[in-house]
Amino acid sequence: MLIWRFKDLFKWFKYMSQDDKDKYFACTNLAPYGTGGPTRTDVKAWTPGYGWPEISNEYVWFVRQDANNLETILDFTAFKFDLHSDNTYDAEPYIIPPGEYTFHFGVGKNANMKNDCDIYINDKLVGTIVRSKWSSYSNDRGGGGAPEFYPSSLNNKYDRDGGEVGVFTIEGDEPVELHLKFVARHNGGTAFTPNHWCIRPTANCY
Repeated sequence: MLIWRFKDLFKWFKYMSQDDKDKYFACTNLAPYGTGGPTRTDVKAWTPGYGWPEISNEYVWFVRQDANNLETILDFTAFKFDLHSDNTYDAEPYIIPPGEYTFHFGVGKNANMKNDCDIYINDKLVGTIVRSKWSSYSNDRGGGGAPEFYPSSLNNKYDRDGGEVGVFTIEGDEPVELHLKFVARHNGGTAFTPNHWCIRPTANCY
């Protein structure tokens, strides 16, 4: 099987039941911001045209709950999401084949990200994003590659993988679920604003 990339969004949080939120978005000292709904959009949805779908640039606005505890944790299980016309949905975990992948990540409103964040995949540290580097992880405008079959002649900021965090390997012979843990240490701010995640196989997979 040829895999181009796996990429999905955090905005699905707003459609989910509380049980599924607890299952897929396990939070420690972290909760969605209370007014105006759990998601925000600071960049208008757009498309380069030619039949390519609009990108919503919508993210979840989480905030730290305990003023005396600087650490927050989002323990996230990557999932496929199918939203129906009546706002019901189906969700199930991604099952990822063994191999070596590059992990990419993007946030909205990166100016509010006043933290250093360690990112683990299946309990192994993949990388740390320091406070001064969050602008490199703004939405999905840069980093990595583009959608499959996307021509280089069109806008090169469309639907990219997002900022690169690091390389990780799924060992063994069987596909596994993907568990992403974001451990942030806040310094002068309370926000954590995930937009999307993406993994792309490295050349070592083929």
